[in-house]
Amino acid sequence: MKKDYPLPVKILFAALLLLTIYLGAVFCTDLTPFPKGLLNENSFAQKNFFTKAYMLLFTLLAMWIMHKIKGLSFGLGTGTNLNYAGYLKKGIIFGLLGLFCLIVLNILGFALTRKKLLGFPDERLIDRILFIWIWSSVVEEVLFRGLIQSYLGNFKQKLFIIRKAVISPAVFVSALFFGGLHFSLFKLDSNLFFVTGIVLNAFILGLIAGYYREKTGSIWPAVFIHIIFNVVGSLPLLLQQLLKH
Repeated sequence: MKKDYPLPVKILFAALLLLTIYLGAVFCTDLTPFPKGLLNENSFAQKNFFTKAYMLLFTLLAMWIMHKIKGLSFGLGTGTNLNYAGYLKKGIIFGLLGLFCLIVLNILGFALTRKKLLGFPDERLIDRILFIWIWSSVVEEVLFRGLIQSYLGNFKQKLFIIRKAVISPAVFVSALFFGGLHFSLFKLDSNLFFVTGIVLNAFILGLIAGYYREKTGSIWPAVFIHIIFNVVGSLPLLLQQLLKH
């Protein structure tokens, strides 16, 4: 039987692995000599696409190594007990709740700072759909619910329960890491209130996605919920963009 490590040790290793993958992806994106005209340096979505591509590459490499060494599987199959109509409903409901939370924080922030806070840099609609709604959702779920949660997957005992949904340490930690990664939005000069709202939303999304990843044995329900959550959360930005035209 292969040796396993206590949860705190595995959390530390998972954090180091996540940090290595993220910083490696950012570093490689900055060093890559893209042909002139291929990458719009002012486009968050386009630059994010290449960063996430490196992130996916490093994640798949880590999966391959860990599968060879420890025989881990990462939920890349179709899974069982699937209910995509239910996932659509959950994505819409929690997406609206997350949007409400973000709006409240932005109103509070505006009241205190008198500065407009809500929103990412302006992007073309097609860039937002392809690179943020779909591509980012897939890559982030492969990393967090695929690699990180699977690595912590032996720790499935009950940590706490939310309306009959059992949240395990593996789900909670991967959600915590997922939320924490979104503090990187500060590099866009985003305000504290806006970033706090995004981090909180990401953590909640991580709990939901992680729960269904664990329940079904597959990351694809998590990917689907993630996409719907992003779409619903972007509705004010989408409406604002459409009204401009």
